[in-house]
Amino acid sequence: MTASIRFSVLAMPDIFLDHSLQAGEPDKFVQSLRRTAHRGTRMHATQWLNLGGNAYNFGLHMARLGCSVTMLSATSTTVLEMVKRETRGLHFSTDFVETDNDPSLTVALEFRDSSGSRALNINHPGSLNEFGPGRFPRKLERGKYDLVSVFNFTNNMLGAQLASHVFSRMKGLKLMDLPDAASGFSDWEGLKSAIELCDVISATPEEVVGAAKLLKLSGISGIRSAAIALSSMGPRIGIHSASRSIEVCDGKAVVHRSKPIPLPSTTGAGDCWTAAFALSLLRGESPSARLEFSSRYATEMLLKRPPAPE
Repeated sequence: MTASIRFSVLAMPDIFLDHSLQAGEPDKFVQSLRRTAHRGTRMHATQWLNLGGNAYNFGLHMARLGCSVTMLSATSTTVLEMVKRETRGLHFSTDFVETDNDPSLTVALEFRDSSGSRALNINHPGSLNEFGPGRFPRKLERGKYDLVSVFNFTNNMLGAQLASHVFSRMKGLKLMDLPDAASGFSDWEGLKSAIELCDVISATPEEVVGAAKLLKLSGISGIRSAAIALSSMGPRIGIHSASRSIEVCDGKAVVHRSKPIPLPSTTGAGDCWTAAFALSLLRGESPSARLEFSSRYATEMLLKRPPAPE
């Protein structure tokens, strides 16, 4: 499953330290929280730490797939040491990760009930909040990368400016994700410029539809029409969800349906999928083979992941 050619990848700009908490059923958790708050005592919950962030997860999986990855970000010295430990033995460079000691942090409440599992994320963007063109080293402009990627416009107020700056200066395949339309992201005009400069967008169905509507593209009636409208701006669109994957290019859509497999958590599935999708593009594989490979890789990675503590 690894790359026979060691493609070079540049990924930016988010690395998150995720503090997850097993919250169980939402109503019971809220009731317990209220009782504890009124008493002024403490409550017990299983908790754990792990590294996250769209760019970091994408880069990590590109490295696991055999690529050579350079990460551009800013975080704390503690988080950077965690990154170095997790990527030991991989071709993953942290030479362009600054340590300004304002790390991006997430508290993730993991809920589970009869309807399934889901997470409520409370973010502190840290230095990611305004990671703009001024944080992009000129030295990187002289580098040669097969793929250049910019992620997490939801938490980065200057993300659209960063993407346009990078995509206009760098060669290689250019890939980006989309912001959550419900997050309050406002720089849609700047994002439009970035989209017109990029080659590939990877996103969820909700992100694709939300972006198409807020960009005021015409003829939006659903996922496929939204993806076709976005694709008319230039990029290839890759859409990932638990039930199906879609690729849209030149007005044509290819669909791969996934077999339902019970998974303890789908957190990070999109980043796994995007890494496999990007590698397949670099290899020049067909859309149908690419969607099958991306779905299979994401599922395999989630099944291999150690289960969250009970």
